[in-house]
Amino acid sequence: MNIEKVLNIVDEVLMKLRKMKDNGEIDGFGEFGRPHYKTLPESFVVNELVISKVLEMVTDIGGFIHLHLEQAGRATVAIIDNLARNFNIKREQIILHHASLKVAEAAAELGYPITITGKKEVFIEAINRGIIDNVMLESDYIDDPKRPGIVMYPWKMRGEILEALEGGLISEDIIAKITIDNIGKYMSD
Repeated sequence: MNIEKVLNIVDEVLMKLRKMKDNGEIDGFGEFGRPHYKTLPESFVVNELVISKVLEMVTDIGGFIHLHLEQAGRATVAIIDNLARNFNIKREQIILHHASLKVAEAAAELGYPITITGKKEVFIEAINRGIIDNVMLESDYIDDPKRPGIVMYPWKMRGEILEALEGGLISEDIIAKITIDNIGKYMSD
C-alpha cells in the first residue's frame, strides 16, 4: 500500500477515535508506535507521523496513549520524553508497552508508566530492580502459527503470578500494587 493511502486511512481512524473519546466510549489510544523489527525507512517515518498525530490529539482532548516501541533502553525513553515535552503531555498519559527491563528502568526513573510481560522471570526481575511504582503486567496474544506463545497468552498470567506467590518470590502486596493499584492510578481521570 502506498504511503498516501496509509496516511488517509490513519486520518480516518484517528477521526473515529477522537469521536469515540469525545463520546466517552474510550479513555485512551493504543497501540501506536514504532516497529521493533527491521523495516523500510519510509515505514519508520509513517510511524513517527502517526505518533505525532496521536500525541497532538491527546494534547487537544486528553486521555492516554499506549506506545509500542523499539527496545533501545534510555534512547527509546529519551525520544518519547522529548515528544511529551514538545506536546505538553504529562508523563502519566504515556504508557510504554511491553518494555524491556532496560526501557523499564529508564522509564521508571522519569516517572513513565510501563507494562511488562506477565512472565514470572520478567516481573520478578523488574521488582528486584525496584521497578514497582510505574509497572503494570500485560499479556499479548500473537496469532502467528509459526511463533505460538512467543509473548504471553492472557490465560497464562494467573499461573505465573500464583507460581511467584507460592514460591515466595513476591508478596501479595506487591502483586496487588502492580495488578490493581497501578492500573487504577494510571487509568483514572
